[in-house]
Amino acid sequence: RSDTEVKEKVFAVAADDIEELRVTAKGETSVLRKTDGTWLLVEPVATDADQNEVTALLGGLTSLEITREVDPKAANLAEFGLTAPKSDITFKAKGGVTGRVRLGDQTPAGSDLYAVRGDESRVFLVATFVETSLARSAFELRDKRVLRFERDKADGLEITADGRVPVTFTRTNSDWRVTAPVNARGDYGAIEGLLTRLSTTMMSGIETTDLTDLKKYGLNQPSSSIIVKAGSTSATLAVGTSADGKAYARDLARPMV
Repeated sequence: RSDTEVKEKVFAVAADDIEELRVTAKGETSVLRKTDGTWLLVEPVATDADQNEVTALLGGLTSLEITREVDPKAANLAEFGLTAPKSDITFKAKGGVTGRVRLGDQTPAGSDLYAVRGDESRVFLVATFVETSLARSAFELRDKRVLRFERDKADGLEITADGRVPVTFTRTNSDWRVTAPVNARGDYGAIEGLLTRLSTTMMSGIETTDLTDLKKYGLNQPSSSIIVKAGSTSATLAVGTSADGKAYARDLARPMV
């Protein structure tokens, strides 16, 4: 055996050809579909997917290599933790190509996982670290941006904080101006920096999808709000009370805190 020995790949499929994924991991099942080149989460909730997370998952799946064969025809998959696997990933790709991999227990040394492809009984090993990219929860796979807007088209901003008079900013070409409560030149760097933070800040968790008691989160009368305008559209982020160093917030276009 040489160090340059080519390992067998689990799947012979290109990441770009995969059109649907079903990921069972961390106690839940997520279904993702690619529509017009963009990945969407369809189960357990319908929302945009985190494109970077899905790309990492696809990369991990299509580059998955067999470290070593353990048993060409295992009589009892349960011995390897493969009848109720921690992770179970299936995909559909162009041309009717499908695939499935189940990841079971770690080997005693901990460096590999027992795995099986499709409905086969051939048990093989894959590196333990691959589970990091493959075993993704629905929250990890969903779009976690706190506020969704087209960053490059943002041309208006309204900030209300602590009950004070709202401050509005308007962009014309590459100039930002304060338009209320006074008319003045805006600080281009500060405003653009705020918009970039707003477009890249991610939620750390979803507290609830029940909006009947917003008072509990200080969101019936938010302490502050930010409206971002992009052409004829607008997106509003309301911020409520804080707890444990985190603030409750909601994008008014989505039913969740």
